[in-house]
Order: sequence, then structure tokens, then C-alpha cells
Amino acid sequence: MRSNQVTFATLLVIIAAADAQLSEEDKATIVDQHNVFRSQVDPTATYMRKMKWDENLKVVAEQYAAKCVWDHNPDLEDTGENLYATNGAFDPTKAITEWYNEHKFYDYDYNNCTDGEMCGHYTQVVWADTYRVGCATYLCEKLQGLAVEKSTLFVCNYYPAGNFIGEKPYENGDSCSKCPDDFSVCDHNICAPDIILSTTGPEWVTTTVPEWMTTSDFSEAHQMPHTPAGTDGPDGSTAGATDKEEIGTIRETAADMIPYIIQPAQACAVMAKPWLLTLLMTVLFTYVIH
Repeated sequence: MRSNQVTFATLLVIIAAADAQLSEEDKATIVDQHNVFRSQVDPTATYMRKMKWDENLKVVAEQYAAKCVWDHNPDLEDTGENLYATNGAFDPTKAITEWYNEHKFYDYDYNNCTDGEMCGHYTQVVWADTYRVGCATYLCEKLQGLAVEKSTLFVCNYYPAGNFIGEKPYENGDSCSKCPDDFSVCDHNICAPDIILSTTGPEWVTTTVPEWMTTSDFSEAHQMPHTPAGTDGPDGSTAGATDKEEIGTIRETAADMIPYIIQPAQACAVMAKPWLLTLLMTVLFTYVIH
């Protein structure tokens, strides 16, 4: 009987880990959502490369997410990173949308964030040169650095990295006016390769981005060192960290002050998908008849 209990407990762990993996549909959604938001930058970009999925970046994200640490990967060099955590049902569209919603705190002319706010997730999402993304999720019993249990950690890595201090995420001008020769196709304001392997793409939208509730969600953006903080404004003045926060500054949000409320259905990873229930019931039935 004890052997059966141990085996069953192990099965639960395996099922929970499998459920934390991103599906092919999730991967497509992540890429599509990035490209949708990259196509909608305001002001418009002369050059914005089309994003695609990268399995190597996914592996990097996967290995780091499994550590369940609420801080950035210290081993990254030329790779960017965005973090997101929630103790609710994980939705990649919601996560990326929350990153994008930081655009309202970003001043393109001064290349800085509004005082007391973050915008580094947004600038990484729309960094013109970045064209590869790989992400992973992990169900963390405890997330080191946050007082929360049973949360989903979502890690996205980007290549090449964005968020270089002193540099803007893209150059303002007519859309696709400076696409390079090997990315000469203008696809919804994005510079795409001359040969497009897939005819299917994201469902392009221009509607207002929804305001997601963030009482259970957290984000962190990775900042790359490059040039001194503070850039010339439109009038020639300098807006430094005393006026506005640097792009990518990691800080706690108001949501950090609010206690987590974990609903029973959210706390059990085994209940997340119907096929898991079927597998679980089959195993239980097998144990009963034996």
C-alpha cells in the first residue's frame, strides 16, 4: 500500500510538471502577440523586425524558471529577459499584454519611464533588433523573492537583447521605411523576411488593450548596461534618473502589497486540463482493481 502511495505521489508531480509546459498553441500565441504589439508602436518605427520562436532560448528560460527565483538570470550576456508571475490561471496573452501596457509609462522623446513606474518590459517587447523569443513556465511551490506559494513563473528570453541604457527601442519614422534587404517585406508595419514559410499569422488587432487586474501578478524586466542613463529630450535638456526612472528599473509594484488569495481550483495543477483528469482517474481505477 505504501508503495502505491509513493508511486501515486510521484505521478502527481509528473502530471503537474507536464501541465506547466507550454503547448504549441501557447508558443504560437506568444510569438503572435509580440508581433501584434510590435506592429502597433506609437510613434511608428522605420524598422521593426518580425519576431519568431527560438527553441534554444526556450531551453534557457526552462532551466532558469525551474529554479523558482524572482530575479533575473545572472548568467545572461547578450540575451534579454522578461519575468511574470501569477497565482491565478496562467494566460500568455495576459502576461504579454501587461508588459505591453507599460507603454503608457514610457516617454519616447525622453526615452525614460514615468517616475515611480516600470516600462522595461514594454521596451523589450518592441525592441526593433530583437527577433527571436523563447519562453517557459514553471509551477513553483514557493517563489524565492516573493511571499507567495503555488505560483506560475513565466520567463521569456530574447535575442538579441534590448533595453540598453541610453538607446531607444526603435527609430521613429514611416513604418518599414528602413527595412534591410533580407527583411524587405512590410507585413503589418513589421519588416519580415523575403521568404515567409507560413501563410498563417496573428489575428492583427487595433482595438484598445484591456486593463488586466494585477492583484495577483508581478513582472520584472532585464536592463542591459551600455551607455550612461539619461538622454537628450526634444528641447535639448537631459532627463535623468532624478526625473524619471531608467528603462528596465526593477521595482515592486502596488500589487506586491496585496495578499494573495489562491482559489481551490487554481491551487491544484492537476485540475488544469481535462486530459489530466482522465489520466488520473485511469490510474486510480488501476490501483483499486489491483
